Amino acid sequence: MPSVIASDNDPQFRSKVVKTWVSLMPSNAGRLKRNLRLALIAFHADSQDRWNQDLEWLKMEFNDVCHEGSKTSPFKHIKRACENLKLSRGKSKRKYDKYHTQNPFKVGDFVLCQAHTLWKDPLKIQRFLAPVMVALCYPVNGKFVGRAHISQSKKSSPNLK
Repeated sequence: MPSVIASDNDPQFRSKVVKTWVSLMPSNAGRLKRNLRLALIAFHADSQDRWNQDLEWLKMEFNDVCHEGSKTSPFKHIKRACENLKLSRGKSKRKYDKYHTQNPFKVGDFVLCQAHTLWKDPLKIQRFLAPVMVALCYPVNGKFVGRAHISQSKKSSPNLK
């Protein structure tokens, strides 16, 4: 039994507009069904009770057939798509890494926060709420002040009065 069944029998394909549009052009799905049926008949003409045992070989043959329009097989399309995804993933990673640095802070560091201009004195990182969010406190009494994103903070030296 197959784990996935691809079909064009969805209700959205049954509307009058889609039926009219589809009737005007040849159906690749219909052609595939017809070719698959003919291949199954030819492949298993002598032993029809074993038709489902060799479906992987039939699938491989269909995926390796060169199509007229693209001059390549579906297998090569998928292979090219996977290669393009790998290239794209690498490009995205390089672009992200170019503008994002590692977290330079640790618990106990003194920072100035750009988001709150009222804070004149450096604050101390009390703990990390998330990899990029810190809880800040006053260095003298350890009272919680607020939260800040590490991109809006810069290292400072302690300015204890």
